[in-house]
Amino acid sequence: MMCVAPAVAFATGGATLSTLTGLPYLLCTLIIGIFIFVVAVFGTDLVRKVASVLSVCIIAGLLIVYIPNIIAGAVRCWKRIYDAADFCFDHSWSGIYGS
Repeated sequence: MMCVAPAVAFATGGATLSTLTGLPYLLCTLIIGIFIFVVAVFGTDLVRKVASVLSVCIIAGLLIVYIPNIIAGAVRCWKRIYDAADFCFDHSWSGIYGS
């Protein structure tokens, strides 16, 4: 069980780096492995600092992605509600639209 977490970190990091840079997957996995090894060797203080910065970056990234999507979804929802209400009521008899 203890080997699963590092394996997932290597594989996910390698795949992501490979997608972003276009480098071969095995090379990117090796780079990620070296990075994780260096971070682990230099002690718990550095690991805590990296983890804190990384968690802040993850939260900021999620907010950057989710807030515009929530706003866009709300706009689409309100547009559908307005279109449905406009379809349900025939305003041609009321003179609102000039006819």
